[in-house]
Amino acid sequence: MKIRSLQINKLKRRASLVAANSLNNLIQPAVNVIFSLVVIKLSGTETWGRFVYYFLWASLASFIMNWGNKDYLLREFSKLPAEVSSLWRESFFSRIVLIIPIAAAFFFFFSVFETFLLIQWTIALFLAQSFDVLIAYHRKFIHSFIIEIISGVFLLASVFFKAGIDLYIIYLLYLTIRALCFLFLFRKEVFKNFSIKFRFKLLKISLLFFLLSLTGLLGSRVDQYCVSIFLSKEDLGKYQVLKSFLLYFQAFAGFIIMPYVKNIYRLKEKSVDKIINKLFLTGVIFTPIFIITLYIIMNYVYLFSFTFGVYFYSALIVLPVYYYAVIVYKLFNINKQNVIIYIMSCYVLISLILNIILIPEMSIEGGLLASVVSGFAAAVFYFIYNKIHFAK
Repeated sequence: MKIRSLQINKLKRRASLVAANSLNNLIQPAVNVIFSLVVIKLSGTETWGRFVYYFLWASLASFIMNWGNKDYLLREFSKLPAEVSSLWRESFFSRIVLIIPIAAAFFFFFSVFETFLLIQWTIALFLAQSFDVLIAYHRKFIHSFIIEIISGVFLLASVFFKAGIDLYIIYLLYLTIRALCFLFLFRKEVFKNFSIKFRFKLLKISLLFFLLSLTGLLGSRVDQYCVSIFLSKEDLGKYQVLKSFLLYFQAFAGFIIMPYVKNIYRLKEKSVDKIINKLFLTGVIFTPIFIITLYIIMNYVYLFSFTFGVYFYSALIVLPVYYYAVIVYKLFNINKQNVIIYIMSCYVLISLILNIILIPEMSIEGGLLASVVSGFAAAVFYFIYNKIHFAK
């Protein structure tokens, strides 16, 4: 009975940890959805589109500055738990200098005012995101959830009662509050035996993690960057809202398989292939539900009128991830991250070429169709590699 009681308590702790992590992962997307809705209702879709235009470039810049930080440091923390503070600081100061070439690029493409705004957004995003690894390592999911709630309430309240304050300044204040809250939460790790050390070799060591994440980011956003160039700010605003929900629907695949990741690493090939087929079948079943939900939200909440083609392509965008998500974990298990990078690089290249061709001709549908073709191409590449490599 004592052993059973210990097992039950262990399961409860795991369940509470999973629940806390899920809450933490869901709160920021929820804030972003509400934020977009509030801005669109109060100021219009074009205003939201202009905001998204700058956000896309600032978030890309902050992503470059983070340079695979989380995945690399989690591995290093597990090896050297007594060196968490020094490892984090070395990584932080080695990466923050990347703001210099990024700022130079901003000055080349944007006005002086826009450049300073983007630099400030980038630094605030970079600072907050640098603490993601400490949140995961120390499992401070509830603390992070509370910080996201506090900063999110400030953001939404400020938009409602902005009293002449510029939307871009409000968002900068929101990012700054988030960053300062995380800095306070992890003040011991940041300031313990404080010293400034640069170890630029870290950029080379963590390059694989960076490339892996970068191909994933560009795969999910290359169409949005193309839309921001070829279409109006109003169309960009609509497209960003639509694509955000599609990415959330795709992320649902990760929530489904997360409890079984350990099994994927341990099971035989035939058993893992069964999981692949079951997840794909789940995607086939859930995708119509997702698209119906999407239609209701777009039409009756955001008041966006999209064509049938938009929803048809949206359904096809969601589906491929439910096939190759498990294969990605299989490749991680045998240290074939380079294969993932190659396939996702092909995905990005195909998507970029098709977006440049299709968006000027087909508008929003062109961006979606490009994502459909590149997504199914990636699924085919994963299918071929899975059959050839794992059949040996």
